[in-house]
Amino acid sequence: MGKYGCTTFGRACSYEKDEIKHALNGEVLAAWDEDGRHWEKASKKETDKVILGAYDQLFYQAEQLRTSALAMERVYGAITPEDFKKYMRFVEEERRKPSDYKFEYKD
Repeated sequence: MGKYGCTTFGRACSYEKDEIKHALNGEVLAAWDEDGRHWEKASKKETDKVILGAYDQLFYQAEQLRTSALAMERVYGAITPEDFKKYMRFVEEERRKPSDYKFEYKD
């Protein structure tokens, strides 16, 4: 997510979630420096913009993944059952790796 420069996807999503939490409490990010992030009171219009902007960022990233997967399918075509098993093994390996995103609620 370009908004945060060079960081992990999980950390960028955590930053977005923090901005949403503050927006729900009527605050927006005023500054970010070596001392941390600084918040200020804002109008509903400004806080709505933060919340909807965070949603837009998430959609953008999901759309990048979706179109990338479709392009890969066009390049390589349909995969064989053996390739699909390998793909699923790789997916599970990646999903087991820890993420630096902290979920708010766990069922």
